[in-house]
Amino acid sequence: DLHYPLRRQRQMCIRDRDAYMGAGNFALAAQDYSTMLELDPGNNAAYVYRAAAYIAGEQFDLAIADYTKAIETGEFDNTTLFSARAYAYEQSSLPGKAIADYSNITEVVPDDVAAFYNRGSVFFRNGDYVSAIEDMDRVLAIRSDMVPALQIRAYAYQTIGDSGKAIRDLTEIIRLTPEDPEAYYNRALLYSGIEQYPMARQDLDKALQLDPAMTEAYISRALAYLNEENTEQAVADLTSAIFLDTDAAMPFYYRGLAYQQAGSYYPAMENFTFALDRDPGLKEAYTARANAYIALGKPDKALSDLTRVISLSADDAAAYFSRGTVYAELGLNQQAIDDFSTCIALDPSFAPAFTARGSAYVLVNQTEAAMADYNTVISLSPKDPVAYYNRGTVFAGESQYREAIGDYTTALLLDEEMQSAYVSRSLAYSAIGDFDKALSDINDAIHLDVGNPYYYYYRGNVKFRRNDHQGAIADYSLALKIDPSLAEVYSARGFVYS
Repeated sequence: DLHYPLRRQRQMCIRDRDAYMGAGNFALAAQDYSTMLELDPGNNAAYVYRAAAYIAGEQFDLAIADYTKAIETGEFDNTTLFSARAYAYEQSSLPGKAIADYSNITEVVPDDVAAFYNRGSVFFRNGDYVSAIEDMDRVLAIRSDMVPALQIRAYAYQTIGDSGKAIRDLTEIIRLTPEDPEAYYNRALLYSGIEQYPMARQDLDKALQLDPAMTEAYISRALAYLNEENTEQAVADLTSAIFLDTDAAMPFYYRGLAYQQAGSYYPAMENFTFALDRDPGLKEAYTARANAYIALGKPDKALSDLTRVISLSADDAAAYFSRGTVYAELGLNQQAIDDFSTCIALDPSFAPAFTARGSAYVLVNQTEAAMADYNTVISLSPKDPVAYYNRGTVFAGESQYREAIGDYTTALLLDEEMQSAYVSRSLAYSAIGDFDKALSDINDAIHLDVGNPYYYYYRGNVKFRRNDHQGAIADYSLALKIDPSLAEVYSARGFVYS
């Protein structure tokens, strides 16, 4: 038999191929398939088998080439080959071609659940959440109990901001798998996202009942407690999380936040340090510890931590803003201005940085620069009363009292209980000699805070300017009754007595 040697070689290739695939030696399996194709070029099935070996060995480009050849022969069930090639395309970061192959399947088999599910998964992983939802709708119309499809649709709804539909899908998953702690945990995260913390805690309670070692559920429940300002329960849950995983940084970080929220800054600082011992790159722990240091009167250490944040992330605008704020509190105004300027360069729409830099400019007598910053704040936040108040203060400092009065008036239109604006407008009215309006404004300030001694002092000054000496003396006396240590009030009252 002249064909015997060729058949014998093919049989040996098949035997070796199966052995290699079974042993996980995919490169040698692919090599045997290549030998088969050399011996029998018309054996198109070898392309399919070799492609499978290539996929198993993560040689996706070669797998795509072989599947394409097999598809072009027209000998096989192309739906299977399209599905396999689509997988290889996605692994090669070619999601568009993967979607096209899955679409080829759905055109031939309109009720192919796997094709719609796989295509929807590709859509989801590549950020096309609307298309992912549409494909999962088709899947669930055919198989309403397919939990993975419900999960992907829920996550897609969550991502596009439709929490209601996401919760609906997760609720259905819970109905189908009532003993799955992950289902309750995932729904709890959604409830927390829409600030329904009691509902979130109820789901987390169930998750922990089903899996008492679920560390992330303790953390999430602690965060729900923190949002409800129940720091004691938050600390208890985070302590449980730490007990379950002593090497994790985040439970220590969150427990530090809980202590900080309760005003317990020393244990907060210690927990942030524990978190950083476990993860030296945890920026938020440095920032939080800096805040604890500030509360404990240790600004130098706060500056050190904030500088560390900046070294870890030089484009962190918030870190420059925080460090600038510490510099400002220390009276280091130029350093504060430099940090606020860097923050603004990184985030030109961050209005608080313009406000803070404007205040620092005022302190170094750069009023034009301060005015420019306050103008920017007003353009960014035209409904912010503080922005108008700050600009009014610069006007007043430049003796532009009518302009100051205009800004204080705008501030009060936006916030009719802004005491500082009433006081400052009263002082501006006094400066232009309109004592009736000055008196009216300071009376409004006193109405809002009857216990502020300075307000009576300012009203006494207005009454003195109105030649109401007895009224002035009475107000100075009220101020001193509230705070007997105000030297300037004694001086004013003595002057009126004389």
